[in-house]
Amino acid sequence: MGHAVGCLPVRPGSALPAPSPWPEVSANPAVSALSLESRQTSPILRWSLIGAGAVGLYALAGFVAVPALIKSRLPEFAGQTLKRKASLGEISINPFTLCHSLRLPQVHD
Repeated sequence: MGHAVGCLPVRPGSALPAPSPWPEVSANPAVSALSLESRQTSPILRWSLIGAGAVGLYALAGFVAVPALIKSRLPEFAGQTLKRKASLGEISINPFTLCHSLRLPQVHD
């Protein structure tokens, strides 16, 4: 019969088909779903990525942004309220357990 290139049989003496600029699509659905031709994302994957991103932003805000905001604003507020100079030590917040700790709060005369 002849040689086979891709899925097209080639007869002896005939010209080969031009190569396609697109990658071949496999008969296996798992492989073809990852090909460049299928650009659609499944709803489960999309919502999983959105959920992971939301949890990541929540963690970033809770572990980094909120302690920095408290450390910058609380001494000024405490100083105005108590009419004394106040300073804070280490602040840690765990947004997943809703626990916090303030270390070495000091009020100076």
